[in-house]
Amino acid sequence: MSRTTRDDPLAHRGRLLRLGAARDTSAARHLVTFLVVTVATVLVTRFLLALSGYPQVGGGGLHVAHVLWGGLGLALAVVVLLSWVGPAPRSLGAVLGGVGFGLFVDEIGKFVTSDNDYFYEPTAALIYAVVVALVILVEALHGRRAHHPAEYLAVATDRAVAGVAGGFTDAEREEARALVERGRGEPAAEEVAALVEAVPRDDVTVPDPVRALVVRVSAWFAEAMEHRWAAAVVVVAVLGTSAGSVVVALRVLLGAIAVPSWVGVGILVAVAATVACVVRALVVGPRDHRAGAVWVRRGVLVSLLVTQLLAFRAVQWVAVAGLAVDLLVLVALGVALGRDDERRTARGRG
Repeated sequence: MSRTTRDDPLAHRGRLLRLGAARDTSAARHLVTFLVVTVATVLVTRFLLALSGYPQVGGGGLHVAHVLWGGLGLALAVVVLLSWVGPAPRSLGAVLGGVGFGLFVDEIGKFVTSDNDYFYEPTAALIYAVVVALVILVEALHGRRAHHPAEYLAVATDRAVAGVAGGFTDAEREEARALVERGRGEPAAEEVAALVEAVPRDDVTVPDPVRALVVRVSAWFAEAMEHRWAAAVVVVAVLGTSAGSVVVALRVLLGAIAVPSWVGVGILVAVAATVACVVRALVVGPRDHRAGAVWVRRGVLVSLLVTQLLAFRAVQWVAVAGLAVDLLVLVALGVALGRDDERRTARGRG
């Protein structure tokens, strides 16, 4: 070890950490909330507009497009996130941001066409592509690299900062202690641990309905995936969605849907890749359940990133059903793999 490394305890950290940009260990939950609310806002907006005959807010030659309300929602999210310290405001910021971005991106057709056509046919595929790009960004930021111990320590400090003002419930203190434990060995770890213990106790829990819902849903999926029939349900769901996509592709190739034929070819190729992943899962699954789940997850990702994108191009909002199934399967597999990781870690410590 060089003298520089010995003298500088931060030398082994990456550039972002050296700049003070530590990732929040709860960021994935907040970002998923943002994306789910975004998609839900688009679907609800389209449904309500169709139900009410696409009314226009304004008069006298003016039209207040809902993209403006979207900008207001995004501005409110920024105000919330920049105004308060600690984790409490982030769920609210994620919801406000999701509503705002959903209202914004719903009008994408107006901004990619010369005649401001809200009903531009590829709009559904464009919106889906934007959401997929954001999902890939989230995965790149939070799904590929394990958190550095210093990041756990930074998050523990963030929780303690909020606790200094509002106190800790017993559960919140235990969560902060667990974060500190994962940051042991880093500079200032002992001081952060002392700060966590110094936070006053408070029996009043700040309500966070988003987190409560996520915890409840995760627990439900975790319990469901423990059953023997869970694997069969997942495989049937993935293959059923693939079959529906094949029907769409054949309709495109037969001319029943007026989109370029390459859309149908692309769907068939992507479905073939998904089915190949499922077959591989069925082969390796009996010997290694985790490997089987990983292969099914790969197949679902192919469906989400390629098949559903092309399906939205072909049948627009009708493809939402297949998207919903793929997302449910992806969440279920994510919960199952996460629980398996926890068990492996526990066995390793034991």
